[in-house]
Amino acid sequence: PGFPPAVFASISPSPSVLPTQAPPATSSPSAPGSAAPSAPASPADLSATYARIESDVRAIRGLEAKKPVDPVVLDDAGIKKITADGFKKDNQQAIVDANERLLKGLGLLPADASLGDLYVKMLGDQVAGLYSPDDKQLYVVSRSGKLGPTEKTTFAHEYTHALQDQNFDLSSLKLDEVGEGDRGTAGLALVEGDATLVMQTLCPSLIIQQQSNTLAVRQIVPRGVGAHDLHWTFFGYADDTDEDRGYKPTRDG
Repeated sequence: PGFPPAVFASISPSPSVLPTQAPPATSSPSAPGSAAPSAPASPADLSATYARIESDVRAIRGLEAKKPVDPVVLDDAGIKKITADGFKKDNQQAIVDANERLLKGLGLLPADASLGDLYVKMLGDQVAGLYSPDDKQLYVVSRSGKLGPTEKTTFAHEYTHALQDQNFDLSSLKLDEVGEGDRGTAGLALVEGDATLVMQTLCPSLIIQQQSNTLAVRQIVPRGVGAHDLHWTFFGYADDTDEDRGYKPTRDG
């Protein structure tokens, strides 16, 4: 397709394997260890949830929808089929075979491995959603059949891509043009960065890190369009000395 999997979203089902080709579409890799999905919701509840997210995304991004976007919820088998079909459509078998021989010759791929099969499996296992500029369809993956935090976050990201396409025509960026890899990568960074910023503004994010001999949690809590609070929580250890505590950040910095 064109866009390599982004941290949470993308635009087309099958990223290309051509080294000289810019990635043409984007997909959202799922986040391991994400929160458990909510209980099953009725069709009416799902529609209301999607409508609320769409309204928030339009307000954050400052773009109006020119036509409705009805998301299609896929299970594990569904996303793997779309991924495989897209890969075959967007990549000539002769080119895939040539890249496979190159990688094996460099010792980067086992002799008995199939580059195409590995690529499709990777995307099928990791993609959490995608928007396809070709058929103007938005897909959200729910392996549990429910609509939880990950599915909602993914929808916000992919719906941003739909708004981009309706207002600016993503195909005009020519992200999959052969020989224009740098330009395609730059265009992809713009498209994905835009959608990721909207997603992070709408949905709080949590980062855990270890620094200064302590465990720290950073949480971004949106307060509306263009505003957010940054919450830091630092954890010490039961056997910390006074000297240890002196090195660790305090509420006053």
